[in-house]
Amino acid sequence: MKEYKFNISITEKCNLRCPHCYTRNTQDSLKTKDVDTIVGNLEEGMRRVKIEGGEPYCERELFYYTITKFRQRFPGAEIRANSNGVAFYKNKDSILKEADTLYSLGVTRLRISLDKFHEDGGADLDKVASIRTILEEMHHPLEIRHMSLDQAVAIGAAEDLPKEQQEKRNCLNSKDCLDLPYFFTNIKGELYTCGWKLIPPLGNILNSKLGDLCARMDETQKKLLAGDVKFLATNDYLLDILNSKGECMLCKEVFHNAKTKE
Repeated sequence: MKEYKFNISITEKCNLRCPHCYTRNTQDSLKTKDVDTIVGNLEEGMRRVKIEGGEPYCERELFYYTITKFRQRFPGAEIRANSNGVAFYKNKDSILKEADTLYSLGVTRLRISLDKFHEDGGADLDKVASIRTILEEMHHPLEIRHMSLDQAVAIGAAEDLPKEQQEKRNCLNSKDCLDLPYFFTNIKGELYTCGWKLIPPLGNILNSKLGDLCARMDETQKKLLAGDVKFLATNDYLLDILNSKGECMLCKEVFHNAKTKE
């Protein structure tokens, strides 16, 4: 198979209660045997994997296990992870210890959340920000990136569009995805080409090989992968919410109240 990127959610558990999150009331996680199956059903050619939740540190051993399995199967692939940082921002020693662990397992970049949504959910943003500061001062090889407010808000409020045509913004799908697909799987094994899992899944990677799922992709799914289909919200109530609040997770609700324009 040609090169691709892969995103795996290992748990829906979280140690915060952010108001915008669609998994905040769920507690399910993958099992180690599920991770084994998913990794086994992937194809050669994976360029990058990102491991996330929920909050992966709510399943710390599963998190480490998943990193290890991907490193063993894809030794040349880049491994990244997402976290809110709460589990190891207690002090300098805990930050360094965890950074050492992640890097030794194979993680090269950790993205942590630094936005008002996570502050509202219970995170201390000063402590979150200190993670990158401390590691940079120590010249630690683990790269830290921040998920900022500008990235977390948004998806409605498209510029230069009439009110009745608020376009879903910041979609990861683009024409480049046809040459370098980006796949996402949730804890049920459902495989998506949309980061927010708004469109129907291609199938279940716990039951089928990635190559087989891609081979069954229909024309509509190919258009979605290429960003050729726009979803335009038609519900004035939802448009008002998007304009006033801007939480990107609301695009899930917008999608279910939208018409398709090709």
